[in-house]
Amino acid sequence: MNKKRSRSASVLSQATQVAKAIHLQDQQAEQKLEQERGLRTTLPISKIQPRLEDTRPIHDKHVRDLVESISALGLIEPLVVDNKGILLAGGHRLAALSVLKEANLEKI
Repeated sequence: MNKKRSRSASVLSQATQVAKAIHLQDQQAEQKLEQERGLRTTLPISKIQPRLEDTRPIHDKHVRDLVESISALGLIEPLVVDNKGILLAGGHRLAALSVLKEANLEKI
């Protein structure tokens, strides 16, 4: 019986150590993610490259509506670009921002 108890205690101790190690890894991963989020702040519009394939056509009315919305409320949903600056999502928003930039609005 004594062997079983000491073996159980040993297994429990190992499991606790593993759980602590996993918890530490999770905390480190979360800290790294927070740091990366801090790096993803801004990119000048001029540095954003369009995605050449698999995009929907830009509709002028949608862009005009977005210009009004962005000028009134600001950009609510950010553009999505990859690490090379290629636009992944937000073609209409980018077009609207370009219009606003040409108008020299301070909000951009």
